[in-house]
Amino acid sequence: MDSASTKGDVGFPVLIGILVVTFSALGVSGSSTPLLGSEGGRDGVVAGSPRAVRSDEWLVRTPMLVGQAERGFSRFAEVGVGQHDMSVLGDFAVSSWTAFFHPQSTLFFVLPVENAFAFEWWSTGALLLLGTYALFLVLIRDWRWSVVGAFVLWGSPFFHWWHYPAMTAIASWALLATASFLSSLNPGLRGWHRWWRVGATAYFGSCFALILYPPAQIPVIFVTLALVAGWVIPNLRSRSIEWHSVALHLVIVGAAIGAVALAFASTRSQALREISQSVYPGERRLPRRRRVCGSPL
Repeated sequence: MDSASTKGDVGFPVLIGILVVTFSALGVSGSSTPLLGSEGGRDGVVAGSPRAVRSDEWLVRTPMLVGQAERGFSRFAEVGVGQHDMSVLGDFAVSSWTAFFHPQSTLFFVLPVENAFAFEWWSTGALLLLGTYALFLVLIRDWRWSVVGAFVLWGSPFFHWWHYPAMTAIASWALLATASFLSSLNPGLRGWHRWWRVGATAYFGSCFALILYPPAQIPVIFVTLALVAGWVIPNLRSRSIEWHSVALHLVIVGAAIGAVALAFASTRSQALREISQSVYPGERRLPRRRRVCGSPL
């Protein structure tokens, strides 16, 4: 994403875009929802086999997502026990300002459910590929190895054996934010070329924050901070980048993400308070137990 990287081949992003558009237009996704139907889960399967282990996707999230479309993407819905704020409960399409930070879900507002669902499904994977590709372009400045690195991470069993779109989106936004932030520090950039990257970092970081799934976000934050520090510190020591640019960019990005997070928290305080008081993902701390002969009591 810096001046050297942008000279690389753009064929990879274009190819990924074409594939996403094609599968979305066909309404084809990788969901395991055929397990809800007849013929032992084979009805409607184009290739492969539905995976029962992905129950959080095909049995929980996808039916709730279709319910959102039936309700007109309302913010509040009677789901399970009582009314829930759908903009906090999960990564769903909701008629709210928060939709701006869930671009993978915006087509639900204008396309049939099948096509919008397919777009969301493939776009989250595409974002993971492109985020990794962009980050490798910044780090190694070789588009060929960047493509290899993108497919290696995308092909990780973590993203496939128990597939859930929000998990992929969390990693994707973190990768894109990291790539845009590091590229913004290129001392050869001036004016708009620098500041759109800073703005992109703030946007990607806000998208990451508003998915609101701490069990996955916290470890990703640790890895991201380690990666950024591992790149920034050596470059500061070699004077390849300037410390005041790092500080200024961090302040701007932090303030922007903080403003979005504050607006979200202040308008959804009750729902967030209720979540924090739940067993999962709220109060997950358990009392320490004694161990006898290696077995907990």
